[in-house]
Amino acid sequence: MLLTIFKLPIQQSLVTHHRIAYNEAFNRKILRFVDKRIAFWASYKARHALAIIDNNEGLNWMMEDIREAAKVNKFSVNDQYNISKLELIPYKYKAEERIRTNSFYPSFAKLITDFDVIIKYQGCSAFQKKTVSGLCSLCSLYISASWWDRLLNKNYTPSGEKNILDLKELIKLAVKKIFGYDHLREGQLEAIETYLNGKDTLVSIKTGGGKMLYYVICTLIFEGITIVVSSLKALMEDQKQELIQLGIPCVSIYANTIQGRSEQEKIFEEIALGFTKILFVTLEKLCLNKEFQNFISNMYDKAKVHFVIDEAHCILSYGNFRESWKNLGLLKKNWPTVPIMLLTTTCTYKDAQDIHTSLGIQSKNFAMIWDSSFERKEITIEIYKRRDNCEIFSNDLIDLIKKHKRSRIIIYCATQSGCDDLFVTLQPLLPEKSLGVYHGEIGDEQWQIIISD
Repeated sequence: MLLTIFKLPIQQSLVTHHRIAYNEAFNRKILRFVDKRIAFWASYKARHALAIIDNNEGLNWMMEDIREAAKVNKFSVNDQYNISKLELIPYKYKAEERIRTNSFYPSFAKLITDFDVIIKYQGCSAFQKKTVSGLCSLCSLYISASWWDRLLNKNYTPSGEKNILDLKELIKLAVKKIFGYDHLREGQLEAIETYLNGKDTLVSIKTGGGKMLYYVICTLIFEGITIVVSSLKALMEDQKQELIQLGIPCVSIYANTIQGRSEQEKIFEEIALGFTKILFVTLEKLCLNKEFQNFISNMYDKAKVHFVIDEAHCILSYGNFRESWKNLGLLKKNWPTVPIMLLTTTCTYKDAQDIHTSLGIQSKNFAMIWDSSFERKEITIEIYKRRDNCEIFSNDLIDLIKKHKRSRIIIYCATQSGCDDLFVTLQPLLPEKSLGVYHGEIGDEQWQIIISD
């Protein structure tokens, strides 16, 4: 089907044997060749196919147009195999062209204070300077670790001799450069080192214990991209915003209907450039989207993809009503050699064993590491009996809110309608307070306003 359905204006298919002057000129212009004698994969057909892909705004969108034009619900197994072998070449060319013309605007630019597209279009230049030579914290780490080929700022030429550091030294260097810590807590170094050595690693850590540090340090030492699977979109956006402030290029991706084509195309541009270090993804995007799985397979073939599952205890507790939690076994089924880091704040030894069985992880390659202490002296729990009368219950809530008037307060409800009803009740009774309601039906823009207020 792929050979015939998608046409250029002069009615040529995706792959053609005709080498007419129009085709040569078209291919050189679209793919930016300056010499018609240049051999691209030594194949005219490959050049022509890539030109069509580029001309149609990228691979993912072209494939969807093909499917709709062919009036089929899904591609055949053979078509899917062929698609999986194609690269993100058109995204890379387009992004590089925009960088050259000072018009590249990263998908996360809105999270960077005073971002200027003209001045800060290159990766390193977009982030806060951490060195006297004007480098960001990430590039500063790369230079100290002698990873000069990873520098985001390709115009910077390092000087001096390269350092040779062992794994422990690299971990400590990354922690210092990115987070500013001189020391790691007990268990942190062991967990990071275990995962970097290729073991599937479950880390049980207290709430607020710095889960992000584990996968960020591993990501910076690994080459390639780390895919973080998260249960909640709001949690993903919180972590993304925090990482951008640290100077770590990261993006999040959901269903096409939520983000739209243009936003997802920009995300894949940054991945194709090697610009993105961390990709946050929803369960459903990972487990149900075949195109996204094909993208992972391309990265897997180059040994440049790694997995992190945040809130891993949900594999056991949420699987009954969110089916995708049960489908995470596809990670080991499709990409068996990629180590998985599992992060949780609520996990017993038996839970850990059940999780590793559910994911199809081999026992000999599975490590479990618990935080040294779960005691939280700064947290207290008070239990109040709810009164049945709605008016009295509302007054009790208001008294509690006023008692903690200097704090930000979160009230959880069992249902979306419960959130809306409580908001309507409390808003006129607390005119001096800034109140907001958030649940799955609230859009991204409204959510950003709520959390920043």
